[in-house]
Amino acid sequence: MYHQIALECDILMTSINGLLNLIKENYSLAEVYSLLTRLSIHHRLQGSTGIWRAVNEVKEFLENNGLETKTYTVMNGEKLDLVTSPIGWDLKYSEVIIRENERIIAKYNTIEHPTLIAAHSPGGSDSGKIVLGGLDKLDGLDGDVLLTSDSPYLVYDRAVEKGFKAIIWYNPSRNPLGVPYTGLFFTPEEWKRASIPVITLPYKVVSRIVTKTIGGSRLSIEWNISIDRHEKGLPILETCLGNGEYIIAGVAHICHPKPGAHDNASGSATLAGNAVALARIFNKIDTNTRLCLYWVPEYTGTIALFKNKILSADEVVGVLNLDMVGSKQDITGSTLHIMRSMIKYIGALTPLTRLAVEYVYMTSSTFHGQPAIGSIRFDETPYGNGSDHDVFLVNNIEGVMLNEWPSLNYHTDLDTPDTIGYREIHMIGLASSLALSLSLNPSIIKGLADYVRNYFGNLITWYAMEAVKRGLDRSFVESRISKLLGSSMKKAIVWVENRGLLSLETPCCTDYPKYMGVSHISIRTYSRERDLDYRLVQKYKPLSMLISTYYPAYLNGLHGINDIIEFFAAEELVDITKFKCYGSEGIGCVKKLLNIVNEWLMKKGLIKK
Repeated sequence: MYHQIALECDILMTSINGLLNLIKENYSLAEVYSLLTRLSIHHRLQGSTGIWRAVNEVKEFLENNGLETKTYTVMNGEKLDLVTSPIGWDLKYSEVIIRENERIIAKYNTIEHPTLIAAHSPGGSDSGKIVLGGLDKLDGLDGDVLLTSDSPYLVYDRAVEKGFKAIIWYNPSRNPLGVPYTGLFFTPEEWKRASIPVITLPYKVVSRIVTKTIGGSRLSIEWNISIDRHEKGLPILETCLGNGEYIIAGVAHICHPKPGAHDNASGSATLAGNAVALARIFNKIDTNTRLCLYWVPEYTGTIALFKNKILSADEVVGVLNLDMVGSKQDITGSTLHIMRSMIKYIGALTPLTRLAVEYVYMTSSTFHGQPAIGSIRFDETPYGNGSDHDVFLVNNIEGVMLNEWPSLNYHTDLDTPDTIGYREIHMIGLASSLALSLSLNPSIIKGLADYVRNYFGNLITWYAMEAVKRGLDRSFVESRISKLLGSSMKKAIVWVENRGLLSLETPCCTDYPKYMGVSHISIRTYSRERDLDYRLVQKYKPLSMLISTYYPAYLNGLHGINDIIEFFAAEELVDITKFKCYGSEGIGCVKKLLNIVNEWLMKKGLIKK
């Protein structure tokens, strides 16, 4: 059951074009692009001094433009439900030398390749013989440096037990020329047991190593790794505008290794540009709604927003997450995705973000003069996990993400500022500012309620068409989506017409479980604690999303496990009949998996009936 809270306020009417022109007049493109390049200078790993320097860059940018800021600290080792913040760790300098039968075939250092050493790795100097192995292959290997593409976090303790001196990690899905990034995210307790370093190498070099090893050559590696430890914690930066009852939020994770231009200096700089532009026009759009923007260490900082009561879920209408935007798509191979909120939590922000992006990016025209997509590709997709909007959704808040994917240089040292376009960063800045403005005060534009109603109607049609295209049961998909969309559309219309919220009331008399946590379910934590076969979620990737975010977000006392599985299959257009696990197939496999997850959450006190 729902109840409505309505607001009344004076309304300044304009057109979308008029609002966009107002934003353009106040958007500091040159400053935003300069900020992006400065952020890329810093090695912004979670737990590092570099992330503090990056936050200070944004803080100075905002304050120089007249905005007030506040910085919060998440302590190293702070427990945040199912996540613990990592140790304080800085990389000073490292170098590695690879030899074939004593002849040097490759040399790397962290001045040229900042991603060479996994975040939170122990330091030290040593050498050893390279041998290929992994989670399922650690015994009887002829070598003492493990070369693997398996999760270094999950393989780490076993590698230490087997006497390996170091781990070399690679990822065949990354740009083969780039040195890949990974992080161990060790907690203080885990650090006490950590004794061997984790080095990363480009897939091109790894392929050469494997080929030569098969050919009978002896491949060895020598390393010299210097690190620092500290207890400075992790920063969260906040800036807020207005004094209204409710909050429209924006978030961008400011962490990741140097250079990390696309991921995510781009989103962090764009969000700062949003803040300045909207501050300059805030009194003109008469919002009576607060705008709060956050620069966070990914997941860690966003969970802390709710765990440490920096944000109250009851006050937040929705969040726009900016993660990897503004790239030169001909270089990165990316498409800009408007990633919808989970359908149950869709409100006004999702359709209004779609409207804003379409309006800004339809820069071309047909032969007959009709608006058409320009040179920058964009589309709209169902919800997908993997960034900070997940945490808002787990807290039952609408979460929309603007994200570009794929990205050629993702999580490598090749993710440099020259892959970010001046025009592209301007367009995403205008589109995201427009989306936030429309969401802050939908009444400023006549007819938005009709647009939103039509958006929801078109969404049903889209799902029906996609079900047919993908060979799924159309009636099943339509029925489940329709069941979810009713309350979502009502919520969206109430916000657009009245700037009020529909508050969800948990039924008093059901025995459906309710998730009481504020964090997503960390797959790596769950895999380690419950010995989940990590390859299961690698083989069936939708299961990772289901466990991590979809299940806790929908576990709100209103639905049973069967309902949640059916909603998930329909919303994500997943054919679960193909899943096999725990001796079962299809829905039986998924139910067994979720029952095990449920049991684990109950033991942690995070499930209530």
